[in-house]
Amino acid sequence: MAPGAHYNSQHDYNKLIDKVEGELSTKKAGIKKWIKERKTSLKGTMVRSPDDAIFDEITNYVSALEMGLKRIDTQTSSLIRRDKDVSTCMLEFGLGCDALCHIDDEINGVIGEGDESTSSTGIGQTFRQMGKTADEISKLSYEYYEKELSCFREPLRDHLKMIHAVKIALQKRHNRR
Repeated sequence: MAPGAHYNSQHDYNKLIDKVEGELSTKKAGIKKWIKERKTSLKGTMVRSPDDAIFDEITNYVSALEMGLKRIDTQTSSLIRRDKDVSTCMLEFGLGCDALCHIDDEINGVIGEGDESTSSTGIGQTFRQMGKTADEISKLSYEYYEKELSCFREPLRDHLKMIHAVKIALQKRHNRR
């Protein structure tokens, strides 16, 4: 082997090693960068967009709106339940007054239905009037209950369902980011 040939092959060998090491370090840097980017995206610390502030504001508004609507729904449920109870109590009160009217009619010997023209002018007549009035109040109260239910509570519940759907959509957007 010639002394110059050994030097050239050693020199070529060193160049080749330097070249391979350079390529490996470039590939290593690329792989390290890729891993770092994936790690960042998995952590959820992505760069914020200008729209994020708007979505945060919307999320806070929707949460506050939902809390308020839930409070109103709770109170509305209590009021509607009370109106239904008033209707039921007035109906029972009217039935009680009618029963007392019939008892008074039996005691006084009035025969028949005991309408206003045939009954006595005593306490039976008073109970009859109170019973009719209580029945009318019960009917009006029940109609009011039904209107409150259909015109206020059901739309309020629909709004709560929409708010819930908006919150789910905002949460999905947040999860994708």
